[in-house]
Amino acid sequence: MAYNYIATSKNPTAVSHACVCQFTSPDGRDLIVSKCNRLEVHSLTSDTLVPVIDVPLYGRITTLQFYRPKNHPQDVLFVLTEKKHFSILGYDAVNKGIATWATGDVRDKIGKELEMGPVGMIDPDNRMIGMLLIEGLLKVVPVDGKRLKEAFNLRLENLRIVHVAFLYGCDEPTICVLFENNEYARYVKTYVVDVRDRQLLSGEAAPVKVDDNATMIIPVPAPAKGYLVIAQRTITYMNKNGAGMQSTVMGAKQFTAFGT
Repeated sequence: MAYNYIATSKNPTAVSHACVCQFTSPDGRDLIVSKCNRLEVHSLTSDTLVPVIDVPLYGRITTLQFYRPKNHPQDVLFVLTEKKHFSILGYDAVNKGIATWATGDVRDKIGKELEMGPVGMIDPDNRMIGMLLIEGLLKVVPVDGKRLKEAFNLRLENLRIVHVAFLYGCDEPTICVLFENNEYARYVKTYVVDVRDRQLLSGEAAPVKVDDNATMIIPVPAPAKGYLVIAQRTITYMNKNGAGMQSTVMGAKQFTAFGT
């Protein structure tokens, strides 16, 4: 009886996610790149990038972000995979490699899968991790220093979510939701995450109509704060209450990533 054995002979080369942070040391600067199921770490020197780590992960990466735990001198990575497994990864200076701080399976037993696949986001003040995994629910994992608390789900009012992002400079963790109604018009709305009662509280402003081609929200750090709404031909700035709208028109473009 004959059998066929199939294996990948070459590592993936297409970059799906990237971020810049202080991962390997408090004083350094590192470029973190994901390529399908591989994670690469490159340290920035005065004139070049030096490869430091190249490791495989068990799953196709859909989210790669970083945050800094309280009282920790450098950043750690949050990685979410297509099969809804997540990991918190730190740098092991002794062994010159990746150390797994935490890992978990965040699959829900029921619910409709998102067409865009699992998406993760981190509160800029490092208070929690959010994940969109199924329609109508936001999964939240509170962060307490180096520990992760129990995850729980928060129900979203709108099912047709286009994009979600945490905002800077809010007393309580606040998300901005870009959603589409039944008439294919798009709006933005802010919500405050109430960890104690495990619910989403409506923000101060009513939903604000935006460009029907809007696809992305980019949070704006201090001193401006607020957020940008990115569409095919326009970029619109709003404050966290949905006011102070200012728009600029540009040629047709498709944005897939941003950096702050």
